[in-house]
Amino acid sequence: MTSSRKRIPGFLLLPIAALSAVAVLAAACGGGDEETTPPTTAAAAAAFDISLGDNFFDPKTFTVKAGQEVKFTIKNNGVAIHNMRFAGDDNTFDNADDVVSKDVIIKAGQSSELEMKAPAKAGTYNLKCDFHPVESTGTITVK
Repeated sequence: MTSSRKRIPGFLLLPIAALSAVAVLAAACGGGDEETTPPTTAAAAAAFDISLGDNFFDPKTFTVKAGQEVKFTIKNNGVAIHNMRFAGDDNTFDNADDVVSKDVIIKAGQSSELEMKAPAKAGTYNLKCDFHPVESTGTITVK
């Protein structure tokens, strides 16, 4: 006795089974009548362009919101090498919570970025260039 049914090729069985499982899970996770809370939106990211000259930041003061994502686009317009370091939540340089520009050495004419999350606590936090730590400084005020 021969069957009139056609067999499904083996290589199609796995995708069909996967799609079936997804459909079952979607139906099982379907909405009930319970109320949901919409997600809270975080503050929009703060973005700053900063020029590194020979021994200065321009601008050198920044204001952000507590916990806000912050992105600095950094351009070395000087002749010397530079970078930018954020002192971190403890506002003390050269320890584990510091954030340094993506390129630790930014050569003349080059650009880099520094991305960080602002501290949760309001206050004034320090920035510096590792190569010119006395002259090339700045601050981030967190509100």
